[in-house]
Amino acid sequence: MFRQPFRLVFGITCALAFDVCTAQQPDASLDVYAKPGELVSVGNNRHINLRCSGKGSPTVILESGNNADSMAWLKVQPEIARFARVCSYDRAGTGFSDGGPPPRNVDAHADDLFAMIRAAHIAMPNSAFDNSDFIACYTFREGARPGISSCPGC
Repeated sequence: MFRQPFRLVFGITCALAFDVCTAQQPDASLDVYAKPGELVSVGNNRHINLRCSGKGSPTVILESGNNADSMAWLKVQPEIARFARVCSYDRAGTGFSDGGPPPRNVDAHADDLFAMIRAAHIAMPNSAFDNSDFIACYTFREGARPGISSCPGC
């Protein structure tokens, strides 16, 4: 009578122990995303979270689309950092970045991006890449707000 419940409890304990021992360990490369990178002031008491790595010029800027944050580039950024300086950032209201005033449209994103580039002293010209369905291509010139165009497939 005592053996039946004991066997059941023992079996469940062994199964759980096996699951714990064989479980995958957390990916340590994700630890960097548990805290902000560099919080860059873009004015009006707002900050944009910026993550830069690598060396070289020009700087490649990775922009996450829709409601994604800089973590969207976790596999791409280290590869680009092998041969260039690369920065990803959290758009206003995502990740560790403060929200921005409405309307939040492509012009507002471009204004934030330009303010962040100036405040972080990122040299121009540089290139920006967006991973959303609407690809916004930014053209950067020294001292000027970026030009914006829709360029599917660019």
